[in-house]
Order: sequence, then C-alpha cells, then structure tokens
Amino acid sequence: KQLLAAFAVAGVPAEPMSPEPTPFPIPRVSLATSAGHSSVTSPFDPNHRHTVVIDRMQNRTVASALIRNHRAAGTQSIDSGIAAFRTRLDVMHALAAAGLPLPPALLALSEDAGLDAIERTGYPATIFPMQIGLSGIGLQDREIAEAILEHRHTLGGSAESVIVVQAGHYDESDLIKAIVVDGAVVAYEGTCHHPNGFAGCEQLAIAAAEAIEASFVGVTLAHSPEGLVVWDIRP
Repeated sequence: KQLLAAFAVAGVPAEPMSPEPTPFPIPRVSLATSAGHSSVTSPFDPNHRHTVVIDRMQNRTVASALIRNHRAAGTQSIDSGIAAFRTRLDVMHALAAAGLPLPPALLALSEDAGLDAIERTGYPATIFPMQIGLSGIGLQDREIAEAILEHRHTLGGSAESVIVVQAGHYDESDLIKAIVVDGAVVAYEGTCHHPNGFAGCEQLAIAAAEAIEASFVGVTLAHSPEGLVVWDIRP
C-alpha cells in the first residue's frame, strides 16, 4: 500500500498483480503465438502496458520461474538479482567470489552428511535449505540435529536433504537487517558493533547487494566470532 501510494504521488501508474491465475507466455515458444491462439493475452505479456515489474512475491518458487521468464522476455524487473531466481548456493558463490565475509559453512547432500557437517562446524549451528527466502533452523545439540534432519528427509526426500550448514545461530534481536534499494540502505534494524559504526554495516550490506546484482533486496548481517559476516539474503 505504501508503494502504491508513493507511485500515485509521483504520477506513475502502478497496480498489484497476482501471477498464479494467469498463464504467462514463454518468450518465442508460447502457444499464444500459434494459429488459433493469437487472441490469448496475459497481464504479464511483454507487449502489455506494464513495462516494469517489482518483485514482491512471497512464494519464491513462483517468483523464481516468473522472474526468469520476465528477463527472457526483456521486461525490466526490480528484484533481488540472482537471489530472485537461483539457489542459496549460487548466492553464496557470488558473495564469496566478491570477497565478502561469510560464516564457516558446508554443503550437505544427505541426512548423514548434514550431521557430519554440523559436527564439523560445531554447535550451535544453523541449517538453510537451497531455496532463498526460507528461514534457517537453529540447532543447539546433536539430539535436536538428528530429529530435525530425519524429519526433513522423511517428509521431503532428497530435495530437503540438500542443505547449507552455517556455523553459529543468532536470535532475531542479534541480527542486523538492512533493505538495500539501488545501492543504498533505505531501512535498517539492529545494532551494529562494527569499528566504523553504522557505516561499516552499511557498506557490507551494499556490497552484498552489488555482488548478487540486486536492485531491491534484504541483507542480514551477524557479528560472528570471525567478525561481521553476511548471514542471509532475503528476496
């Protein structure tokens, strides 16, 4: 509502769109271009009146597919970069390639590997699924770790068994959350203990957004034993 109100003040026509009820033409291969289907249109058609799309979807499975399709169609999107349509592993690779500080982490591809990874990082630890946007699960001891990993594997099979294990676990009050829009921190929550004060946390959040080519993203930081690190990315 705040976004729509701001657009109205700026004289920019904007409207919310729910993507699930309507099929979206796949660029160059859509049935909408075939004979007998020429009248099929979609509010997300690249030839439609919308020229810019802002990704605000909470369903990241839907968002991932839709943002990839928008990009292929040439529609300009304001989104979280590779975090909008790729996996947590892709995001971590991009952050690491940019030389940004991350907590010690291991990739586990099975329940047994997950337990081994947690034992190596030590307790407490946090496990994250591959899908960006889902919260991590804190593990305080081996008994809890065994129960959580067994439950995930039983319900979700191999897809849920693929996880990233990060050293440490932090309460919400201990994390630093920044919303970065177009290379600037526009909202901030938490207490920064960086030697350079708020500017140190601000610089790291902006650098993380740049590393994943995000124009609109949430960056979560944490003060770990290794220093200030990028803890999570939120589309």
